[in-house]
Amino acid sequence: MQFHHPIVDFRPPEVQDADKIGLSDTIVFLGSCFSENIGGELRRLYHPVVINPQGIAFDPFSICRHLTLASNTEFEIRPVSRDGLFFSWDHHSSLYATTIEGLKDTLQSAVYSTRLALEKATHVVITLGTVYYYRLAESGQPVANCHKMPSHYFRKSFLSVADTVEVLVRIYENINVINPTAKCIFTISPVKYLRDGIIENSRSKAHLIAAVHEVVNSCKASYFPAYELVTDVLRNYEYYEMDMAHPNIRAIWAVYNFFCESWVSAPLRAALQEIDGFLRMLHHELQHPESQAAKRWFVNLSTQLEKLRNKYPLELRETDKERWERLCEMFSP
Repeated sequence: MQFHHPIVDFRPPEVQDADKIGLSDTIVFLGSCFSENIGGELRRLYHPVVINPQGIAFDPFSICRHLTLASNTEFEIRPVSRDGLFFSWDHHSSLYATTIEGLKDTLQSAVYSTRLALEKATHVVITLGTVYYYRLAESGQPVANCHKMPSHYFRKSFLSVADTVEVLVRIYENINVINPTAKCIFTISPVKYLRDGIIENSRSKAHLIAAVHEVVNSCKASYFPAYELVTDVLRNYEYYEMDMAHPNIRAIWAVYNFFCESWVSAPLRAALQEIDGFLRMLHHELQHPESQAAKRWFVNLSTQLEKLRNKYPLELRETDKERWERLCEMFSP
């Protein structure tokens, strides 16, 4: 897919073939919900990815905290209780338990999963959302999530460019300690944080852009322009959801293709396209399943699956497996 800016020709950043993501490489996506969109597409196509094992994190402080926890063998939890449930000030609300011990077990598992994923990773993609974050009013400690607690519990804070650079360097160093060979790719989420305000959102993104480029220039890290692609190349609200803040599926698909064109090796791109074609065929709704055409279609589908299994370590999972089993039952002699 080619993208052309009305003023300049906007092309994917050049990446050396040796640095690109190959068939057997593993990618870890950390950060905002936009990382889950791109990582989720690769996961759908059966490429090995790990996405936010400690939950979504929007600001550099929270991402850094997750990596610091993964770098240490022991850590203390910071619990908070609401409605009979226990959450962690350092994590997204998707990580919770009904007891303190249960929360500790949940967090230990998430932290261990993070470290294990980073140890195996060839590439780590860090998606930054905002430099705004919240601190506890009493202690001044930063939190990753407010967990719907009363507003007087918190004080809103803002990272300067210098502070953002410092935190991003710590993120890079934490990854490097766990896996010195992993390639670190920073990107900025195109999601607009309109709750902070339009001007404030622009200022936040500007701080992130300035800080990321300073870190990329001083460390062995790379930058992928997801924010620029949506904001300056697509540059139209038809690429946003109705809330005018979140990029829609068309924008996500454009960024995903742009990422593949830039960072994914030719053999892996070919594999992803093959698997995508098979999955689209697999989930095609048959209008006349009793027809001879449908039977020929199923034979063709079976042949494609066998070829994929011979070429790649492909084992169907979840809804794909259920769909395949239903089709096998439907077309069984």
